[in-house]
Amino acid sequence: MVKKLKLLNITADILKVRCDLMKKILIIILMLGLIVASGCGKTNDSSNLSQPHASSSSLEPEQSDLNTNKADSKYNNSDKENVDNAFFFKDSVSELNYNGRFLFDEPVEKDVKLHINEVTSAKSGRIYELKLDSIDGVSTERLSLGYFCVQKDKIYKIEPTKENLNKLIRNKEMPNDSVVVCQDKEIKDTLSNEEHGWHHYLKVDGNKREYYSYNNLVGTGYYESFIWEKDKGLINYRSGYGAERDSIEIQLINVTPIAEKSDDSLLETWVGNYSFSEFVPPDQNMFYGISIYKEEGNYYADISIDGFQTIERLRAKVDGDKNSIKLRFDKYLPDNRFQPYEVGDILLSFEKSGSDLNTLWGKIEPIDKNDKKSGSPYFELIP
Repeated sequence: MVKKLKLLNITADILKVRCDLMKKILIIILMLGLIVASGCGKTNDSSNLSQPHASSSSLEPEQSDLNTNKADSKYNNSDKENVDNAFFFKDSVSELNYNGRFLFDEPVEKDVKLHINEVTSAKSGRIYELKLDSIDGVSTERLSLGYFCVQKDKIYKIEPTKENLNKLIRNKEMPNDSVVVCQDKEIKDTLSNEEHGWHHYLKVDGNKREYYSYNNLVGTGYYESFIWEKDKGLINYRSGYGAERDSIEIQLINVTPIAEKSDDSLLETWVGNYSFSEFVPPDQNMFYGISIYKEEGNYYADISIDGFQTIERLRAKVDGDKNSIKLRFDKYLPDNRFQPYEVGDILLSFEKSGSDLNTLWGKIEPIDKNDKKSGSPYFELIP
């Protein structure tokens, strides 16, 4: 019995040793596993430290885009050099001051800013919008002179529609309704003077390029003109409807007012004597006489006004075309009593509408408030 107990104790001791040995082996295995895992982690970290090249590679598309943009920028700069036009505004000019005259519900004469806004660059040229400051009573649409495509040797006017801009920018096509308003070669009117329709022509006068268009299908047709001068840009703009209704005229400040030269055949029809008289009860009379004539290649109007506390003797320069003219003050004549006018002032304008001769009052105004409505027939041609 004692032998058996001793044998059991020995067996237990052996099992205990084996268990201890197994625990130690397991601990060693776990430690080796941790070491191996740690070693793998270090290897991965080292691998990650070499990833800047891979990271750099992942930036290549962005860098590629950047390089593409630089190329586009270079192309645009080259494009700008190619389309510089001496008759358009310089790149450094974004706005200029003009003398403005606006005849809408109420006549307004004031200085305004013309903003030169570059819209985009296209292969067809640089696209600009020319727009005036806001004026009371004048719609936003009328304050925009339009969009212009500027090329090296031409300036096109483009109607400001989304379709036209899409053609220019996306399709790189010039819209069909674009018109050349400045170039070195003259454009002749395709219609005769007496023919009804849309007239347009471009004149070359030294350093000036003058574009005129008008519609004489009706007496209230639309007209528009641009006068460009080399190294100055747009120096004069006019637009409106018959009898100067809803009309705009701007003149670049510090530039001599434009005497719009016309062919003799256009102004010759205005030569003659005109008269108008009015009476305001109980005893105020006013008599107006205008004599238009040609002298040394220019057209003038001698104006006499006599009546209630008034004696005026004036000479005006005549400019315009066969449908309308403006009388701009030039100088005072002998026997004149008062001197309220300055050189270049528009005294009044005439507009033909069928058989009617309509008057648009300027610095000269009638004494009868019933006669102050512009665009009505007042003066008559004396046979």
